[in-house]
Amino acid sequence: MVLFRLLDSGGDHLKIYSSAICLRIGAFLVFGLLTIPASLFAGPIATPSLTSSTSVQAFSVGLETAPPVTTTNGSPATSNISRSYASQGFYSLGLQSSMSIDNGSWRGLAGVSGFINAQGFGTAVSRATAVGDIFDNILIASGSYFILPIHITGNVTADIGSSPGFDSSSWVSTVLLGYRCQVNSFDGANYLPGSLCGTPQLTYTSSQQVDTVIELTIPFTAGLYSTFNLRPSVQAFGGYAANGNVPFVPGLLTFNAQGDFTHTAMLQAIRIYDAQGNLLNGVSVQSDSGFNYLAGATAPDPGPGGTVPEPSAFILLGGGLGLVGLLRRKR
Repeated sequence: MVLFRLLDSGGDHLKIYSSAICLRIGAFLVFGLLTIPASLFAGPIATPSLTSSTSVQAFSVGLETAPPVTTTNGSPATSNISRSYASQGFYSLGLQSSMSIDNGSWRGLAGVSGFINAQGFGTAVSRATAVGDIFDNILIASGSYFILPIHITGNVTADIGSSPGFDSSSWVSTVLLGYRCQVNSFDGANYLPGSLCGTPQLTYTSSQQVDTVIELTIPFTAGLYSTFNLRPSVQAFGGYAANGNVPFVPGLLTFNAQGDFTHTAMLQAIRIYDAQGNLLNGVSVQSDSGFNYLAGATAPDPGPGGTVPEPSAFILLGGGLGLVGLLRRKR
């Protein structure tokens, strides 16, 4: 059975958005995006690697992606993309996503912001996505599973504003923080059937600070190398989420969804257990990447090319929002 737990150090900050439409969008973005190709677990044991990828999708333009960045020497993998779009009098949009990942931590940012003058557009959801991948081979001498805690801190902005009397109930401003974890044991010649060790997703629909620990329960085969893949993602989306066209109702609506996790999410020391759930101490753990899973990560030095832009570099809050700032209200 897959287990994960959320430990909250700062009050009731986790809210699940009740709109079925928004949840369908979220499920598509997270689980459709995070499928790991089976070819990665075929043939010889995988080389430890880090990969980052980013994309933005404006309802008026379509999907745009930055080329994925992969490193195999332990240096951070960093990807960035930002775009702005405008049609005078109708809409103004800004989107950005960034990801920098190393063996023990990641820094991610995704944001969508702008305004729409509702004049009969089609389904008008825009999104920004940042994804990282950690691939590592680990060898644990004894035990049956380990628990991997991941400490995440950051800030979320999720606001909607509208003209007086404008019905904004079908409009969304949401940030999703997700993980996908998979592990496959290697018997020296082939990979054994793999295990999905978690797909937790946190959904934020209001502005707040984030200080959370996610704990993944990861099975392994003692004495065999296992290829471990951890894929964090941060996504922001905003706009009109209902099916069909935006109603032809005069009025302005603003949305600002921003997930700022550039504060760093770090892997903490793992805990190893036997099949009966007894904690094991003094177990030998080796990793091809050299990362010490028994000690966990310290705050990383991004190094050359490893810096994620701060939100102050955001292009999102430009002229369009300035025009309707007086209309903004917090949900």
